[in-house]
Amino acid sequence: IIDVAFAEASLPPHIDAVWRPRFREVASAFLDWEAKRQGDIARSETEVRANMAIEPLGIALTGSADRIDFLKDGTAAIIDYKTGSSPSTKQARTLLEPQLPLEAAALEGGGFRGLAPQKAGELLYVRLRPGNRFRHETVNNEGAKDGKSAASLGQEALEQFSRFVAVLQNGERGFTSRLVPFKQFDYGGEYDHLARVAEWSTAESEEDGDNAE
Repeated sequence: IIDVAFAEASLPPHIDAVWRPRFREVASAFLDWEAKRQGDIARSETEVRANMAIEPLGIALTGSADRIDFLKDGTAAIIDYKTGSSPSTKQARTLLEPQLPLEAAALEGGGFRGLAPQKAGELLYVRLRPGNRFRHETVNNEGAKDGKSAASLGQEALEQFSRFVAVLQNGERGFTSRLVPFKQFDYGGEYDHLARVAEWSTAESEEDGDNAE
């Protein structure tokens, strides 16, 4: 599969020489992990679309899950594939990165198309990195002190999301381009152009320079 895909891409030789071996290492590590899980999986769904109405707010929560495994023990595992080290499991648990918990809420609420409502038992980040850098990390940590289950994280995320949308709708809060502190210096925001981030960042830099003088 890798050979076919790289042949179709027709990459320059020096790029192909670097990335083809990396893809092989990722694939090998992924297949080893997958083989260990297969005995517990009844079926898997991939790229599953969600559209869950939140009636009190008059909106719908939409998105897609990379993968949902329905396990033989009656639970479900929601998997999000990542190629880097972020977001961390801590960020997901504290709902700074609520995508996986919101997917758990959507699954329980029957929001995934063609899937019956079911509680999620496990939320996983699978980090697709070569060889021994391949990682699978569990977001829910109910066995730890003050830990939380996948279902409780989903419920909290949905409640927090609903409260946030409500204060935007009633005008209590304005729309903020960079609400999360650790993303203050991430210049890839979808709404930065509306917030004129580049302009204000330049102004702040000039003021800092004046103060320094």
